[in-house]
Amino acid sequence: MTKKKNKNQEIKSDKLVALHHKKSPATEAFRTIRTNLQFMSPDKELKVIMVTGSEAGIGKSTVASNLALTFSMTGQKTLLIDTDMRKPMLHKLFDLPNFQGLSSYLAGDQDEI
Repeated sequence: MTKKKNKNQEIKSDKLVALHHKKSPATEAFRTIRTNLQFMSPDKELKVIMVTGSEAGIGKSTVASNLALTFSMTGQKTLLIDTDMRKPMLHKLFDLPNFQGLSSYLAGDQDEI
């Protein structure tokens, strides 16, 4: 079961620029990427985006998180899934506990994430 944040609890990660610095050049860059992705296929709704890379520590989780935030800020339903089974990071970025997740779901230990 995931701990939900209420409106008074703030996520403190400085890597979530789209959340904390809405007028920064970095946030504008993420909005530009979002818009470019949306216009890649104007006649078909974008359903899945995967952020990947060949090395650890190059910012995949940071990019995926900020991109997901910019999509969600437009009112679109957005699901961000951390599939890194060895070193998951999203729970740290969003200040969430990491006792259940994708591996629990895949192992059949829980019905929903």
